Formats: sequence, structure tokens, C-alpha cells
Amino acid sequence: MSYSLNYEDFDNKTQEFIDKVISVFIALKDKNIIFKMSLRNATLKDIYSSTDFDKKFIALFIAGFLVDGSLKNTLSQFDVFELDNFLDCAGLKKEDIKTLNINYEEYYNIHFKSYLFSFLKTMEKDYVINNVSPSLFLYSAFNENKIFLNHFIDTYDKNMKYISFVFHPLKKALEKHLIFYATIDIKEKSKSTNRDYFNNNYNDLLFSIFGTKNIKNNENEEENDTIESKKKNSFTIDDNLWSIAEELKRKFVGQEAFCEDLFYNIVNNQVLADLDEIPSSQRSLIFLDGPSGTGKTAITKDITDKLSIPFTSTSITKYSSTGYVGGDLSDILVNLYKEANGDLEKAQRGIVVIDEIDKIAFNKGGLQMNNAVQHQLLDFLGGGVYDINVSGRLFPNIVKFDTSKLTFVCLGALTNLRSKKTMKKNTIGFNQTSQDTNTVDYSITPQDLISIGLQKELVGRFNTYLHTEDYSKDALKQILLKSSISPLIGFRKWVESFNKELIIEDDVYDIIAEQAYELNTGARSLETVMNSIRTRYLKEVIRGKETTIYLDAETINLAHTQSMTRKERK
Repeated sequence: MSYSLNYEDFDNKTQEFIDKVISVFIALKDKNIIFKMSLRNATLKDIYSSTDFDKKFIALFIAGFLVDGSLKNTLSQFDVFELDNFLDCAGLKKEDIKTLNINYEEYYNIHFKSYLFSFLKTMEKDYVINNVSPSLFLYSAFNENKIFLNHFIDTYDKNMKYISFVFHPLKKALEKHLIFYATIDIKEKSKSTNRDYFNNNYNDLLFSIFGTKNIKNNENEEENDTIESKKKNSFTIDDNLWSIAEELKRKFVGQEAFCEDLFYNIVNNQVLADLDEIPSSQRSLIFLDGPSGTGKTAITKDITDKLSIPFTSTSITKYSSTGYVGGDLSDILVNLYKEANGDLEKAQRGIVVIDEIDKIAFNKGGLQMNNAVQHQLLDFLGGGVYDINVSGRLFPNIVKFDTSKLTFVCLGALTNLRSKKTMKKNTIGFNQTSQDTNTVDYSITPQDLISIGLQKELVGRFNTYLHTEDYSKDALKQILLKSSISPLIGFRKWVESFNKELIIEDDVYDIIAEQAYELNTGARSLETVMNSIRTRYLKEVIRGKETTIYLDAETINLAHTQSMTRKERK
């Protein structure tokens, strides 16, 4: 078992959730809740008095709405699942749920631990449970309490006739939530065609059988939900937002200017996305160039993570225009829709990173397919509505995806172009300065992109040009010393995990930076050098009896020489 049900092992959010579950359960423990459910083959009513088991389940749901915002968003797509309905069903009011003067951990161990454990055990044959979360407890309890769900649906949604039409889609929605937050991995997946059909098309099934759709009953409701979705996903500017930019600059040492420029361009695009009509040319369509290993994708991804914006990254070389073998650009939108957990409004505000744009350059004698892909990309960046299939080929579910509010970041290393621009010389001879100190300033212009074979019309789509800087030796050293993601931090934690102390000699930083600079693979070269060093220290750290590990110049130089030198039989 890779998870723990001990209260002290839960994160703060899960502990808060458990405390709230207990508060709700105690508030309704002495209440007599009667379930009345229509018998499916008769007109009589089946009456059932709830047990403590049922009340614990009700408490799980109510606490899910009170604590876990992500869970609330997942459930809110089903009209029937509202906090007020659950409180009404339980005979509670919000003010009845109070923080109690009890030992929550002790109460949990006595009344809830075995209850939740029994649920999770039933999941283990189908899933790998990575860690526990509020929504995991709800998901695992589903199979055990259809009686309550049956009563709840019967009471609060008169259009529903069978629990299965809500149960399967709800279960699927929560499963997606758990996978998205890395709580579970699927071990075995049902191949039932009927189940897949319910999961993907139950709304249309309801319409054909009962003449109604559960989630959206009329156009006004759909319009109201669109307004609510826009309100939910609207971008908020507050003082905490600006601290993100500073955090990025501390993390990606050597790319501070780029971090700030990209951050504010993305923030501006998110603000514009809230407008009904975006002012002409104010939305940034970004062309980003920079040497490999300078963090182009990593920094973009980090910004989107911190701003909670859906993100997808892909290489343009994977795609082709119609008539050629390869993927279709609309596949990118499907990926973004999935990253947004099925929230279309949120997906339409996402970030799309398209890498290796320079690889589809087309000159005389080149591949005609590259020219065709450029044409398709031209339309794609222009903003339009695309039909995307989000459910697979067997039972397609077509969604209209508007790309006019997306932030596109197109990447190119432009290696050959950069070499021509800089014309850096080798460091040979007594009078020549080193490459590191002989920095050459250069610029990448739209005309340069046209000259290498990108269509003039495509280049014209880009209105914002950003770039990452190549790393100097000093910049690499500063990453080691100052960056929050310095590979030395990971090395130190590794040594300390074996209850040993790490001492680093002062000249070590310069040596590592020099070795990384020679590898010329950007910030990644620091990880390469540090991994070579770690290999050299493995035996000493894992098996050695000394409690102090010294990182010294001699050992580092030896590690580098051994990792890079090869012998060949003559």
C-alpha cells in the first residue's frame, strides 16, 4: 500500500476536510433521516431509515463542498449536486456545522479510520492509490451507498428516473479529478462499450429516452451556465500576483528579464480574455527564440502552473496538413480541453506552446508538406472556431472550441541563424578573449524568419518577440548559488537523506560552472555535471561510514574526466 490513513500523515487540506466531515457527522448523528425511493417496477415507495453508515456518507459530501474547491467545481457540472440540497436532505443548516472542542484525530481513529479503509480496499484491484485526498474518500464510497444517492436524485431531480444515468458520469468526473491531481493511477480499465457510452453520451441518451436533458434543460439555462463559467474563470489581479514574477526571477537565474516579459504578456492576455471584445492587436501572439536548454518551455509552464492556466506543449513537426500522414492541429485543442478537466471556458483561455517552428521552414526544393503545415498554422493562430472530438471515434462528442482567446507561444532555437548572427570565434591563441567575455549582441527580426523559409503571412501573425539568453559561466555559477532549483540543492538533500553532512569547498562552484559551460547545453548541463559527481559519490554516501561528505575540486575533476572519457581497443 503506497498511501497512509494515519491522521498525522495527511496534508493540511485533507486534515481540514476530515475535521469538517466529523463536525457535520456529529451535527446530524442524532437526526432521524428517512429515505423514500420509488420502486422501479411498482408505484409504491420503499422507506428506509438512515444509519450511521449513511450519515457518514452524507457528511463526506457536505464537507466536500465546504472544504475542497476543486471537488466542488467537479460536482457543480451536475445541477442536482448543490450544497443547499445536501443540507436540506440532512435536515441541517450551515450554522449547525461548528468547530467542536474535541480531539479530531482521536475521534477519527475511533469512528472513521476503519470506515474509510474498507472503502479504499475495494479500489485497490482497479487503481494504484498514490495518496489520499478529500475527493478520493468520496469516490471510494460511491459503490457502497447507492441507496442514499438513489433517494437524493429521486428527491431533487424529478426528471431523473434511474440512478445509473447520474452515477456513471459522476463517477467518471471524479475519476478524472483524481487522475488530474495524481491521486490515483488506473490499473485496470473497464472495456464495457455500454459504460463508455453512458460516460460520454448520457445527456443525449436522456433526451432520446425521456425527452429531457439532465444538466441543461433549456437554452436560457445554457446561457446562464456560460455566464457562470466565465465568471468562475475570470482573471483576478491582486497583490499576490506580483510576487509570482519575483519568485520566477529567483528561480530562473540568468533569465530574469525574459521571465518578467513573458509573465506580464500572459497576464495581459488573461485580462483581455475577460472582455467581450478584445481591442485589435492587443492580444500577444508570441515568437520566442533562444538556445536549447535556456528554459523556454520550462519557464512558460511554470508561469501557467502558478496562474492555474491550462497548458499544452507540442512540437509542430508532429503535425501535417490534410492529405499528409501526421496529426492534425486540432489535436492540440483536445489536449488543452483535457488539461482543463473538461471546462471549455477555461480551456479557451489556455496557453499553447508550439515548439520547433523553424523546422517547418520551406525553401525551394524543400518538403511541400512543410509549406502546407505553415498554411494551416496561419489559420490556427488567427483565431477561429474549431470542431474538436473529445470522446473518441466510437462515440464522438463534438465541442466547438474558440481559439481567439488562447495565448500562443511559438518556439524556435534558430541555431543556424544565431550562429550567422553572432559569428563567435574559438578561444585559440594568446591574444583572443574567451567566448564567455566576448559577448556579441544581435537581434532576430521578422525578416530573418522570412529569410529562413517561414511564410511572410505566418510571421506577420507574431506581434511579440521575446528571447532567452545564452548562459555565461558566471550565470551558471549564479544558478548553483542562488536559484531555488539549483541541482546542488537536490544533491545536498540526497546526502542528508543518508544522515550525512555535506561540506562544499569554495572553488567547487567555479569548476562545476566551467564544466557545464563546456558542455554547452544550457542550464541542463549543470544537471549533467552534478549527476556525474553523484555517480562518483554513490558508494561513499550509501555504504561509507564517514558522516561528513566533502565536495572537493580533485574529486569533481576526476568525476568529470571519467564520465566523459572513453577507451577504444587499437
